[in-house]
Amino acid sequence: MFNFKVGGDNSPEGTYVYSDGKYYQYVFSEKGKIRSRRSFQEVDEVLYCILEDVIFNKALEYATKNREPGKDFRRVLFYKELEIWSKCGNIYYEKKKEDIEKTLKENPFKD
Repeated sequence: MFNFKVGGDNSPEGTYVYSDGKYYQYVFSEKGKIRSRRSFQEVDEVLYCILEDVIFNKALEYATKNREPGKDFRRVLFYKELEIWSKCGNIYYEKKKEDIEKTLKENPFKD
């Protein structure tokens, strides 16, 4: 899922995480082009991004299998995300909780 080496245009599709000596780079390449690039000064920031991708995919898999008819799909998704994040430490958990609260403020559940 992740390549811990330099990635750029013409790299095989995927996510690349590496240090360029000044910043930690988080790059997504698709169809021979860089589709997104994020730079971080702190290792904790890039670790959060890596965990966010992994945890989201696991929570999405769970939410898909445990979907509740008539309820917003995100209820199960967000619940499972926070459950997993709680095992990664309070700082990461609180950050994700704030992100979810912001999302719900802008786009409330629709049951």
